[in-house]
This record gives sequence, C-alpha cells and structure tokens, in this order.
Amino acid sequence: MYMIVRFTIVPSAAPGNFNVTSTSSLSLDVSWDAIPEEQQQGLLLGYVVYYKIKGSSVEQNKTVGPAQSILKLTGLQYKIYVVRVAGYTAVGLGKSTTELNKIPNDGG
Repeated sequence: MYMIVRFTIVPSAAPGNFNVTSTSSLSLDVSWDAIPEEQQQGLLLGYVVYYKIKGSSVEQNKTVGPAQSILKLTGLQYKIYVVRVAGYTAVGLGKSTTELNKIPNDGG
C-alpha cells in the first residue's frame, strides 16, 4: 500500500497584481491577487501585509485569511509608506511582492 504525502513548504510565488491606492483620508487600500494554487505549496493560511514609513526601521504588519485580497490600512500619517505582501503556510512566509511607495490622502 502506498501513501501519498503532500509536503508543505512556503509559497513559491508572491501575490500577483499588487497595488496600493488611497481613497480616503490617511488610509491606504492594499490589494492583490491570490497566489495560484500550484504555487501555494500546501495549505495557504493567509497573507501578511507589511507597511512602514519610508526610511523607518520599524515595520508593522497585518494578517488576513487566505480568501481575502484587499486590506485598508487606517490611522496613518501623511508620509510616504512602503508596503509589501507575502503569503504564508504552516511552514512560514513565502516570497514577498516588490515594495510599493504611496502617500495616503491628506487628512486636511
């Protein structure tokens, strides 16, 4: 008797069509396409959106489930933000998107 074992490793691709816009005051809208199933390398548990003020060493992140492909970052400052997204499995984080820079709409 043979048993099929599916090994879980980290996703081999970054999320596609990554974009950052600002549609409301001091917030950023982050969107992406799901990692194709054949590149998820196991059960995709979700995505991590990383963001920080450009030039800062302090990076924050928010985690969303695997079915989610948009996230609104709120309560930001009127500064340039650097944003990226990566998918993850039980083993760890996969490839990250390239970083995008965006200034949120002004709060004034």
